[in-house]
Amino acid sequence: MSTPAASTSPRVAWSLLTANILIGCVAFTLVKISLDELSPMGVAFGRVTASALLFTLVAVAQPWRRTPIPREHRARIVFIGAGSTVFARNLIGDILSYPELVDSELVLFDIDPVRLRTSERVAQRIAESLGVHPTIVATTDRRSAFTGAHYAISMFQVGGYRPSTVIDFEIPKKYGLRQTIADTLGIGGIMRALRTVPVMVEMCRDLEDVAHPDVLHLNYVNPMAMNCWALDRLTSVRTV
Repeated sequence: MSTPAASTSPRVAWSLLTANILIGCVAFTLVKISLDELSPMGVAFGRVTASALLFTLVAVAQPWRRTPIPREHRARIVFIGAGSTVFARNLIGDILSYPELVDSELVLFDIDPVRLRTSERVAQRIAESLGVHPTIVATTDRRSAFTGAHYAISMFQVGGYRPSTVIDFEIPKKYGLRQTIADTLGIGGIMRALRTVPVMVEMCRDLEDVAHPDVLHLNYVNPMAMNCWALDRLTSVRTV
């Protein structure tokens, strides 16, 4: 997906030109008065004033130099399992730190509406703190979330910590096999893959149907290698 270079509208250009002329005139006048006084303090005052005005102009005018990217050219990024608030928060902060992505459409999808609302509020606060204005959408409708998606980021756990993760530990432990993590390799990893792969395949079928043809699926769901291997074999969606 190509993103056009940001341009400045004629109205904004004229506003910037006018502001530059006005502030330049004020700065020149103040500097001239200060220098005419022929005092070190007057000269210093003039220089500081001119520098302050220039700094103010740059700070205030900078946001105007960039017009929003047309909607049809914005990246639509879907967070699958956005109820994982800490994970979503970190990713959203990273994404919105890139100028090319600040106008993106961030679609938060989760099956838990309560946790989803929390993540939505967190996303809005991140955008406010960064001074950017992405479009933020929260939904529990998977196909609606996937429609037109350019990027899909998976970060969910099938079955949750209880009972699934606990079972992955307790049953092997019962037979003398103690695991440290149990989400990537060994018995625990295999059991998690058997729970997760069918869900991810079904999810990718929806991406095939309604997402952008070149959609890229970024998988953070464990067991990482098993899931990516299965999706590569069973679906046409690009997964990394």
